[in-house]
Order: sequence, then C-alpha cells, then structure tokens
Amino acid sequence: MWQRMYKTDQPSEMQQARQQFDQLKQRLSQRENAVIAHEQAHQQAAGSLAGAATYGRKSVSMTMPDGSEERFEYIDEGEVPIELPGMPSEPASTPQGRQEIEQALVNYETVEQAAIAPGSLAGGLSAADQSIAAIATSRQATLSQLLSQTDKILSNPLPENTWFGGMNQTA
Repeated sequence: MWQRMYKTDQPSEMQQARQQFDQLKQRLSQRENAVIAHEQAHQQAAGSLAGAATYGRKSVSMTMPDGSEERFEYIDEGEVPIELPGMPSEPASTPQGRQEIEQALVNYETVEQAAIAPGSLAGGLSAADQSIAAIATSRQATLSQLLSQTDKILSNPLPENTWFGGMNQTA
C-alpha cells in the first residue's frame, strides 16, 4: 500500500507560535533600544551632573504548543539621576556671589538641556523629563533676575560713610 504525503505551505502550530514569539521579542527589543537611547541622551547632555543610568527589566513568557515555555527579558524603563544644583549661598552683592549665580545659571541650563535631550527620539519626553525641564527653566529665570540685580548693585556701590536716616553705614 502506498501512502501519499502532502506538503503544505502552512506552518505548523509550533512554527506559528515560534514566529509570534519572535515578533514579540523583536518589538520588545526595539523598545529596549529606545529606552537605552533615551537615557543615554540624558547622560550625554548632563555631563558631570549625571549619575549612572539604572534600568527596570520586565519579562514575558509564552507557553508553546508542545508545553515548553519560552521566556524573554527586556529593559522597559530607565532613569538617569541628574544633580539639581543648589541656589547660591554667598550674598549676591559680592563678586563671589555673582560667580555662584553665574555657575548655578550654567548648571541649570545644562539640566534643562539634559531633560529635553531625548525629545527628538521615539517616545519623546516623559512627564518626569518635562517636569525637570520646567523646574530648570523656572530657576534660570530666578537666577537671571538675581544676576541682573547683582550687576546693578556691583556697578553702583554705595559711597563710604553713607548716611541712612541718621545711621552711619560703611559699604
């Protein structure tokens, strides 16, 4: 007796499951690459103000038709700590205070640029990115105003032995 074997172009149930899982792994790998690129953009823009990136991992599994389980781990989220500079501690009316204001202003400009650095990448800015950028922008405005006031004070010092309401003040 003779048996006739038919070859079909249809993949087996196992092959279909394998293809589905491979496609899922490919999409998750793309997500992982996007997360890593996003965090690297923060790090590069922040320079010395950035700490080491940390990543959150997830896993996905699929039970195959033969009962075996396939598992895949991928990076799903990341974080780069960025040092938010303090506000100047020296009195603004001194040359040292002015230097501290200038340095803080430069640092907050760097923080803002680091927060928005991944904006052009897939996924854009996160809510945390937007929040940090807004804080940095606000502090830059405060520091710019303080710098302007400091420049006025330093360019117009009070003469020595100026009298205020009967009190002798030495500048």
